[in-house]
Amino acid sequence: MRRYVESGFPEECCGVLIGVREASLVRISDVVCAANIAEGDRRRRYQVAWEALFTAYRQAEAAGRTVIGVFHSHPDGTDSPSDIDTREALDDFLYIIVPVREGVAGLPRAWRFADGGFVPGDLVIEGV
Repeated sequence: MRRYVESGFPEECCGVLIGVREASLVRISDVVCAANIAEGDRRRRYQVAWEALFTAYRQAEAAGRTVIGVFHSHPDGTDSPSDIDTREALDDFLYIIVPVREGVAGLPRAWRFADGGFVPGDLVIEGV
């Protein structure tokens, strides 16, 4: 994930997260990188390509898992959700934000959207 967002700098990069939910714990098992097809300034917004989304749903179903969220980068930004992220978020979805400063990815941070706002979450990535 970090190499992918570095390769797309200075635009936002994005992808789909596949995994399982275990009570309040979410485990990520696979990441499907996607093209950013957002219209306008791709340095400040993203939209996951539909093809990657369909691929992720098929891959998750075949593995007995589910699509649990998305990741995206914030070029020369923070690991916190932006106003655009908040407006476009889906309830109970996991969002991982990777800050990228001068082309170098920082540590990813997990967020869950619930009740109209983002709540920080713990991040467990298996073999990704």
